[in-house]
Amino acid sequence: MVPDPPGSPLIRTGEAMRSVIDRSSYVPIYVQIQHHLREKVAAHADPNTPFHSDNELAEMFGVNRLTVRRAIQDLVDEGLLYRVRGAGTFVRSPKVAGEPLYQRGFVSQWSMQGKVVEARILTLEERPAPLRATKALDLPEKTVLLFVKRLRTADGLSVVLDDIYLPAQMIAAVTSKDFEAQTIAQLLFDKLRRRPKTAAIEIEAVKVRRLEAHALGIRVGDPVLLRRITMLSETEEPLSYGESYHRSDLFKYSLRVPVKIEGL
Repeated sequence: MVPDPPGSPLIRTGEAMRSVIDRSSYVPIYVQIQHHLREKVAAHADPNTPFHSDNELAEMFGVNRLTVRRAIQDLVDEGLLYRVRGAGTFVRSPKVAGEPLYQRGFVSQWSMQGKVVEARILTLEERPAPLRATKALDLPEKTVLLFVKRLRTADGLSVVLDDIYLPAQMIAAVTSKDFEAQTIAQLLFDKLRRRPKTAAIEIEAVKVRRLEAHALGIRVGDPVLLRRITMLSETEEPLSYGESYHRSDLFKYSLRVPVKIEGL
């Protein structure tokens, strides 16, 4: 590990770091260590760079390595750090907050946080749609639709995998480049003159399957956020159906809603 420069907030003398631990407190020592490490992680300028080793932290705080490991593991579970076997502990990129009400697209959300975003089309073809898609689109079973599988990245990391079902007549009007550069809503309007007015959205946590895990660069069974979205016209006609697998270690949803009080 490259040592931090003099005066860095991550470096204090062992005596100074030990002094922040109150051994008479009812708060467990590992929880106190977590509190201080969260501040250090938040102040860490560069994600995906090495963090302090267990031995270094044990020396800094004057505790054993088991206590440090428990503190670090909780921060790993929270998505602040990650471990690489044989390499050490690293600072994870902050999660990007998405808007579940679909007010902004992927590019807007991630670009606002300084990320370089790209999209790659893995599949673009006509195929009989699965039951969940035809049901969402109010179509007969096995209706042939345009299917698009799209992988979206931020700063080179795979973040979202999309499975999208669209009207088959779009196949003659679109190319892979269209789906790399534009939102589905914009394409529906530009190519079919159909304007999505609202979107029905479901979000749930699921265990990722093998195909999606491979595309996202994670392990089979890892948790992901699955967002199902059906775009609707002004007359409530379904226009498209999609399933998006978001890496839960890199993405979160945030929402502000009105609060009502009875009688006011």
